[in-house]
Amino acid sequence: PRDQQYLFCLYWSLGVMRTMPTEVYPVNAGERFYTIWFMFVACSIFAVCITKVTTMFSKISEKRSALSEGLATLKSYMHSYGVDSSLQHRCVDYLEAMFTAGRLRSNEQRYLDELSTGLRAEVLVATNGPAIMQHWVFASIHQDTIIEIVFRSAVHILAEEELACSAGDLAVRGWFRM
Repeated sequence: PRDQQYLFCLYWSLGVMRTMPTEVYPVNAGERFYTIWFMFVACSIFAVCITKVTTMFSKISEKRSALSEGLATLKSYMHSYGVDSSLQHRCVDYLEAMFTAGRLRSNEQRYLDELSTGLRAEVLVATNGPAIMQHWVFASIHQDTIIEIVFRSAVHILAEEELACSAGDLAVRGWFRM
C-alpha cells in the first residue's frame, strides 16, 4: 500500500538524520522527492533552532563583555583619583551582584526615560506595583492611591554595609524594605 510506503520513507529519512542503518530506502521518484523534501525541512528547522540558541548565548556574552568593559573603565577612573582599592572592589562587587540579579539595566533605563509620563507610570506600576500591593501595609489602600505611591517611588538597592537612615537624623523620605 502507498501509505505504508510513505511511512517507511519518513522512517528512513529520520533514520538517515540519526545515522541509523538504511534497511529501508526510497525506490521511486515520489518517495525520493518526499524524502528529500522532508530532510530539507528537518535541516531547516534544526538550523533555525541552532541559530536562535547561538544568538541567545551571543547576547548574554555581549552583555557580560559590556559590563566587564564598563567595570574596567570605572576602576580606572577610581584609580586615577586615588580611591582606596577596597572601596573599588566593593563597588565592583556591588555592580556584579546587581548584574547577576538582573537589576543593572542601563540600556533599558535609557529607553524608559524616553517614554511619556503616562507610559512610564504604567511601566512602573507593572514592574514595582505587585511587590508593594501584596504587602499587608498597603492591603486596605485604594488601587488609585497605590498607583500614585508606585509612580512616586523608586527602587533603591543598598549594599550590605550601606545604611538607609540613622537614629536621630531628619527623615527626608520614606523607605519600604522588600
